[in-house]
Amino acid sequence: MDRNYIVGLILIVLVFVAWMYFMGPQTQPPVTPDSAADSIAVAYDDVVTEPETREATASESPTSIDSLIAVSDTLPEQIVRIESDLYTAELSSKGAGLTSFVLKNFRYFDNGTKGAGIQMVNSDGVAVPNFRFDRSRFNLENLSFNVDKTNVELSGSETSSVKFFYTFPSGETVVKTYKFYGDKYSVDIDFELNGINTLGFTDEYEIYFEPGLEPTEKDVNGDLDHFKAYALLGKDVEQFDDFDDGNQIHENLAGVTDWISTRSKYFTVALMPRSRDAIGLTIDGDKQKLDEKKGTGGYAHVGIGLKMRLGQRENLFDSYTVYLGPLDYYILTTFDNRLDDTMDLGWTIIKPVSKFITWLLVQFHQYIPNYGVVVLIFTVLIKLVLSPLSLVSMKSMRKMQQIQPLMNEIKEKYKKDPQKMNQEVMKLYKVHKINPLGGCLPMLPQIPIFFALFTVFRSTIEFRGAPFVWWIQDLSQPDSLYILPVIMAATMFVQQKLTMKDPKQKMMVYLFPALFLWWGVSFPTGLVLYWTVYNVFSLFEAVFVHKRHIPLETQPVAVTDAKPSPKNKRK
Repeated sequence: MDRNYIVGLILIVLVFVAWMYFMGPQTQPPVTPDSAADSIAVAYDDVVTEPETREATASESPTSIDSLIAVSDTLPEQIVRIESDLYTAELSSKGAGLTSFVLKNFRYFDNGTKGAGIQMVNSDGVAVPNFRFDRSRFNLENLSFNVDKTNVELSGSETSSVKFFYTFPSGETVVKTYKFYGDKYSVDIDFELNGINTLGFTDEYEIYFEPGLEPTEKDVNGDLDHFKAYALLGKDVEQFDDFDDGNQIHENLAGVTDWISTRSKYFTVALMPRSRDAIGLTIDGDKQKLDEKKGTGGYAHVGIGLKMRLGQRENLFDSYTVYLGPLDYYILTTFDNRLDDTMDLGWTIIKPVSKFITWLLVQFHQYIPNYGVVVLIFTVLIKLVLSPLSLVSMKSMRKMQQIQPLMNEIKEKYKKDPQKMNQEVMKLYKVHKINPLGGCLPMLPQIPIFFALFTVFRSTIEFRGAPFVWWIQDLSQPDSLYILPVIMAATMFVQQKLTMKDPKQKMMVYLFPALFLWWGVSFPTGLVLYWTVYNVFSLFEAVFVHKRHIPLETQPVAVTDAKPSPKNKRK
């Protein structure tokens, strides 16, 4: 979690705890490997070669690494363009990889305006993802491939494959086949290398995606806080965001690895082996926050790689799926490999609530095109669900107001004996059937809802750039005009004024609205909208409903006047 997120959550906790204290008495389709990949994975059961064996193999190889690096290709570069409803992609014959992958349905944000589609390949024309061998001394990005197609257009659920192939002077071959989907952000890659031993490659190789993504949001530093890498290493999803003092991050870990990903605030790239697991991972990157005064920084590079075992095999065939798209929970869950754990949906206890709220809001949005209206409907539903608790709370608070004079008498009478005072106060509650925590009941379910909404509006792709009306054009960002936070604080002030009658709570009438105003100017507008509308309905509830339908008792009964219950009489 980034610093602002943690500060926000701590603030919410403090506010709700304080509120509860003063309202009480004063004493968050799986990718299945095909049968061919399965058979190859079984046939190529790896054997680790000892260092001495690797050296002998390399020295006896007719083709050395140095000579491969020195290969000069004269083929002109060919660009293959892929056009679908979701993206536009370009592949280069130089390295046989992606040099562009632009998301059509998402835009950059700069000073409140929307720019061109989001570019997921930030590699300055270098093909990605690509492969390197012999401890990175030889990269396939140095080779010029032949290709079997030029341009591909996909519509709906159509698919198409593009094949690149290269033959070394000594006869060894490399084949890279890309499969594109018209309705998915994922790309399948089949990688085949024949003649490994003669090339001198042993031990392991790496598939890598560098240098990573680039910032896309108006708040550059807020976006950079989310730049990190994730990996399913063993049975655990590990997060890598420990940039050192020099803003550098370097990881080189061994272990069974199901996938690795790099992400920004709203977008991610994931490398997922399909034919077999990886044996380790690498992460290399740097980050520098934007210095607005100097105009420097404002970038992050988090490159990722997977290490795959070679062993002493002659031919290699591995399959991968590469995802280049939004951090959309419902898309990521289709992979059925915990890739959705890369999303920021709050702490473990909050995640189920965040997921349910996201699901519900998305369902509403299928019928209501405006997410602001969806938030209004959601608020009404929450208010209706919590109305029984509100009724109990209002009754409890009115009774507390009614017995306030008696409580003052008890406090004055037993001011030198606090223990006796508390006993008499509890007797008073019992006589009037008052639950001391009754005023806090509506707040209890609100706490996880509030936490979840804070996370949902702030982190999910659905609310990025989602407009409402007039000046509210992005529910995921703070209200730049501060209008909604002011309205929220004002409604809260009126509500507190109506409900808090204890003179000792007078300060809270002003403090709570001030605190909510303070965080409201920096929290997502969608969350402020929810809380404002909820306050308005609570005011209506207090003034026009409960005040007229909850009668006051004609005369509060003191403890000494109360008759003992028959079951307590002595026989």
